Amino acid sequence: MKFKMSLFGLLVLIAGLLALIAVFLDWVTAFGVGGSGWDLLDADGYKYRLFGVIVLILAILVIVIALLDLLDIKLFDEMITRIIVIILGVLILVLPLLVYLDEKFWSMGFGLILEIIAGLILIIVPLLAMFKILPELK
Repeated sequence: MKFKMSLFGLLVLIAGLLALIAVFLDWVTAFGVGGSGWDLLDADGYKYRLFGVIVLILAILVIVIALLDLLDIKLFDEMITRIIVIILGVLILVLPLLVYLDEKFWSMGFGLILEIIAGLILIIVPLLAMFKILPELK
C-alpha cells in the first residue's frame, strides 16, 4: 500500500474532520442555551431533526474519500471524485444553515461556523484541483 502526498487529499481530510467535530459543537444558541447538530435528535417533531446525523454521515464519507485519495486507491475517475466532494461540501454547508435560518432569535454557534468553513473548503478545493490551480505536493 503506497501513500500519496496529495494536497487535495490532505485538505479534504482536514475539512472532513472539521465537519465531523462540528456536528457535536453548538450550531445555534438561544438565550444562552446551545444546541448542536447531534442535539437535534432529541427534538421530537422538529422538521430538521435528522440533519445532524446526515451531516455526520456526510463527514464520514468525506473522510473516507480523502483517505482513499491519500492511499492512491481509485474507485472513480478523479473528476467524478471531485464532483462528489463538491456535492458533499454543498450539503455540509447548507444543512446546518437551514437549521440556523429556521428561527429568528437563534444566534450562530461555533459548530455552525466550523461547518460553514468545512463546507467552503470542500467546495473550493475540488474546484481548484479541477482547474489545475491546486499545487501537487512532492
